[in-house]
Amino acid sequence: MYNSNYITLMVQSGYKVFCYFNISPQYVEKLKIEYGEENTRNYKRKIKVYNADTMTEVKTIHIDPFADNWYIDMEAGGIRIVVELILILSNGYEFKVAKSNIVNTPNTN
Repeated sequence: MYNSNYITLMVQSGYKVFCYFNISPQYVEKLKIEYGEENTRNYKRKIKVYNADTMTEVKTIHIDPFADNWYIDMEAGGIRIVVELILILSNGYEFKVAKSNIVNTPNTN
């Protein structure tokens, strides 16, 4: 799976979801060719969390450039969520790299 883009969610608790992800080197190389090495040299990444039923954004998390997994803290349980992995070039262009599976967090009441 090293050569593919993906993000996968796993429920840890009503208030915490774990994800692991990858952006393939081939994808980054393609962006270098299309947008220039200066724009892809220090790209950033973020995760957008959505309510899977309404597709409204719940939160955006800017992630460490060296991370390949992340814990997402939720403010409430009992929600179906899906996330997108976004790559941001230094010129501000954003690319949706991968969309996750949908998970249901348990009710916390």
